Amino acid sequence: MNSANATCTIAAPLEQAFEVFSDFAMMPERIKDIKRIEMLTPGPTQLGTKFRETRQMHGHDATEEMEITAFDRPRMYAVSCRSCGCCITTTFRFEQVGEGTCVSSEVVAQASHWIAKLLFPFRKMLIGMIQKCVMQDVHDLKRFLESRAPAAV
Repeated sequence: MNSANATCTIAAPLEQAFEVFSDFAMMPERIKDIKRIEMLTPGPTQLGTKFRETRQMHGHDATEEMEITAFDRPRMYAVSCRSCGCCITTTFRFEQVGEGTCVSSEVVAQASHWIAKLLFPFRKMLIGMIQKCVMQDVHDLKRFLESRAPAAV
């Protein structure tokens, strides 16, 4: 198993930050690399919510089916997918810090197929690529949140 962690402080209240980060249907309007989101589960985001995400990665479109595998509003959620023989889970944690919010992310890849286990040295590279995307997403959402008044999400 490989993992990578990162944190970022956003000048927005906890509830507002969590709401923007967990509103997957709006991600194409807020994150530059996400091209499309197809919600597969109706209703508000919760444990078990599924969606299909298409994003630009290294000049190509990549589509993955994602599922919310942990959800504790407004403290954390985890989103998982199966890709390249691995189960990849990204967990976001939210903590109020003064008038802002500290957002922590952790990406974990666990081999779920024997071929992925054989390619263990490349898993670290996969984690690095995903973490880079996650950090860009976080910075795009930070920019979105901080460009608006606290009450206007």
